[in-house]
Amino acid sequence: MKSVASVWLPIGLILALALLTFWLTQAVDVKQPEADKTRHDPDMIVENFTARQLGLDGAERYTLMAQKMLHFPDNDSTDLEVVKFVATEKNGPPISVIAPTARLSGKADEIFFLDFVQIVREPFAGYQRLVGETTYFHVIPELGLGRTDKPVKLTEGGNIMTAEGMELNNKTRVATLTKVKAIYHERKL
Repeated sequence: MKSVASVWLPIGLILALALLTFWLTQAVDVKQPEADKTRHDPDMIVENFTARQLGLDGAERYTLMAQKMLHFPDNDSTDLEVVKFVATEKNGPPISVIAPTARLSGKADEIFFLDFVQIVREPFAGYQRLVGETTYFHVIPELGLGRTDKPVKLTEGGNIMTAEGMELNNKTRVATLTKVKAIYHERKL
């Protein structure tokens, strides 16, 4: 007759082997971390970025340049660093918008310039160079519009104007200012 130990020994060894296998599987199994939905990492980085829009006649309408462009897939935003936008309309001077940072809308049809923003209209038709300074400027290139609801300072030669907001239409060359204060020096002929 077989002893009780000889019957239980193989069962015990199999049970011990099963427990050891389970323990090893748990100890070695590396679980993939779940995607962190709070992360805001770029999926694309472009350096020395330049984009140009041409008119039907082949003439350049506007140019957008940045030292760096970063696209973020979590919210489909595009950030630009060291940015310059130049708009050119027929029979008018180029107007540039320069800023350390900017953000493009999801469709890239609007540009939001941030921080220290300079708006520069080059001299033309007897007018001197005009420089505007503000902390925020929203540009819609297709409409030729730029606007801010932040304080803006405009300097042309020795003339200085400050305003609480501004809308600039590059197609009509009309600037609408709100709550304006001006220091005007008469030009000497």
